[in-house]
Amino acid sequence: MAEKYYLKAGMPIESFEVYINCGKWESALRVAKENLPESEVQQLLVRQGEKLEHMNNYKEAERLYLLAEQAELAIRMYKQNNQWDNMVRLVSRYRRE
Repeated sequence: MAEKYYLKAGMPIESFEVYINCGKWESALRVAKENLPESEVQQLLVRQGEKLEHMNNYKEAERLYLLAEQAELAIRMYKQNNQWDNMVRLVSRYRRE
């Protein structure tokens, strides 16, 4: 219901954030893609990823960075936190060269 009323009020970002706070990534992405320009969708995903990163929730931050097509941010995050296995996993998948 919150999605319906936020969208009716012209507040898609708030609707996106409600889903993010509930861990419903796919619904958050759907709302954002249906109601915002692609560049803003990516910015939202990156900002939420940064919040999760600061909370040491690296797996979820990675997920949002990858949804935003920003694998470099996830790689950097793992490198800065000395999580070499995760960093190598992403490098081998997204930076084959």
